Amino acid sequence: MSVRLFALVDTISKVFAALGLLCLIAFAALTLASGVGRSLLSMPIDLVNDAGSLIVAVSVASCFPIALWQKSNIRINLATALLPGLDRALGLFADVMVLAVIIAVARQMFIYARNSAVAGDSTAMLDIPTAPVWYYVAFVLAVAAAIQVVIVVDGIRRAFAGVPPRAAPSVH
Repeated sequence: MSVRLFALVDTISKVFAALGLLCLIAFAALTLASGVGRSLLSMPIDLVNDAGSLIVAVSVASCFPIALWQKSNIRINLATALLPGLDRALGLFADVMVLAVIIAVARQMFIYARNSAVAGDSTAMLDIPTAPVWYYVAFVLAVAAAIQVVIVVDGIRRAFAGVPPRAAPSVH
């Protein structure tokens, strides 16, 4: 597959991961500030209690593209010693199954986001609409599915070319 496509996928996955990390850092800072405010001034920050789960949802979803791209999933290679060809086939089958699950979850998230928007769902205290967050989560999962498509197509190409499977990229 194209080196430029791999570089683009790598960049996209890192941008989402950075956004997720920034959200977690902001949430940690707000949690700390809320705890200090509650202890010293009896004035917690309502945003922390009200939107904390939404912030965490954005953070977790933002890590899916890089987790898939860097092959951070757990894999047990029992077949490697016995039948190397079977190991490659099982790996490719696992990649296809991951793709199917990610597509299903992304689809369900889009449905949930739409239902949330139609219902006018919002947070309890500050009345922050929740649908935009769920649409973002669904979008990121759709991006993760597209990344998994690249992984599957590359795996199929490598299998037919007799090239070893793509190794997880090194983290730098």
